[in-house]
Formats: sequence, C-alpha cells, structure tokens
Amino acid sequence: MNKTAVVTGSGSGIGKAMAIGLGRNGFNLVLIGRNKNNLEETAARIKDEKPNLDIKVLPADLTKRSEAITISSKIPKVDLLYNGIANWVDHDFKSATFDEIEETVDAVYKANLLITKALLQKIINSRGIIINIISDWGVPEADAPALFGSAKNAHSAFGIMLGKELKSNDVNVINIYPTDVTSKGDIDDDTQKAGQIRLKDLVREIIKSINSKRRIAQVHISHLGKNLEVAIV
Repeated sequence: MNKTAVVTGSGSGIGKAMAIGLGRNGFNLVLIGRNKNNLEETAARIKDEKPNLDIKVLPADLTKRSEAITISSKIPKVDLLYNGIANWVDHDFKSATFDEIEETVDAVYKANLLITKALLQKIINSRGIIINIISDWGVPEADAPALFGSAKNAHSAFGIMLGKELKSNDVNVINIYPTDVTSKGDIDDDTQKAGQIRLKDLVREIIKSINSKRRIAQVHISHLGKNLEVAIV
C-alpha cells in the first residue's frame, strides 16, 4: 500500500514542487491550500505522470482551527506531513503594519501548528514524518527582518521541540533550512541562477532526508558558491 503525504501550500512554489516530487516517489497525496484552481492544476499534472495515485484536493484556510479540524476528518491515514505555509514580509518591523503582523504570525506559525495538531494522532499511528520548511532566516543568528525572521524562528523552535517530544513515538520531525530558492520556477527547470537553489535540487534533498534510515532533525541547504551544499544534523 502506498504511503500518504499531506502537502500544505501545494498550489504553487515549493509546496507544488514537493507534491510533484512526492508523487513521483509513489506517495498518495492530499493537496491543501487556499486556491482550489491551483491545487487542481497540481493534481492534474501529477495524475498525468502517475495515473494510479490517489490524490485528494482539499482547499482550506489553515489559519482557522475549524478548517484544520475539518481537513483532518477527511484524511484517514497520514504517513508524511509537509508544513509549507508561509507569507513573505521582507521589510523591517518599523515599517510593518498591524495586518502584516497578524498575517505573518498566522501563516508562518499558527497555521502550521494547527494542521500539525489536527493530524498528529494519525501521524503517530503511522510512525510518520513531519517536514517543516523553514529557511536560513529561521535561525537566531540570521540577519533577517524582525517580523518574518522571528516567526520563522518560532516555527523552527516548534519543530525541534516537537521532535524531542515525539521521539518515543517513533515520529521524526525534520526542519529544512534552505537559502534563497528559485521558488517561482518549476521542478523540471534545469536553469541554475547564481546564489539560488533549484526546486528540483531542494526537493531531491528533502526526499533523501525522508528516505534516510537515520533520525534527522535539521537539513541546511545552500547554493552560495558553485555547488549545492547540504549539512545534516
């Protein structure tokens, strides 16, 4: 029986690339995001390659507890949860609006915790894996804007601490810390832009961590020089 991966934010960007990559590796998929049309486009692309996969499209706003709980009721089994929800605010805190503060806390932190909580028992039942996509701004020493950087640090801390809590349940929680990613590209685009990680390379390294026989807590991925560099903790 194929394993089932829940991929949040799978209508575009890194989440879409992860869904395609997991589908190519034989995972049945539950695609979650706000934009139903984008999710259906992702599903259709995967189905073209892997027609026998079971793919569910579940549009939802995971910043709302009720929607996270409803989503959970529609998913009987979870072997992998990919937490990829985020927004993007790259200016300093002095310039941030109150709306941006609430949106960032909701998207980068709250939504990822809510869906993790809603699906947690199912992940425990399958001795599954939780993947949190952070960024190199999600470490305390990062030279990052205070609002976005602190939210990413909070998500990072959650993943590390949750991993310790769930070790006895044989659930692995892996935080991924990539530097700049060509997130608006395509997983099959071979173009290498200076200082950026290609989506295909990011997805490949994440799937390597999923398939690893060792217990992994953190994967730091960069492409600041000529070659991709990966550090595993």
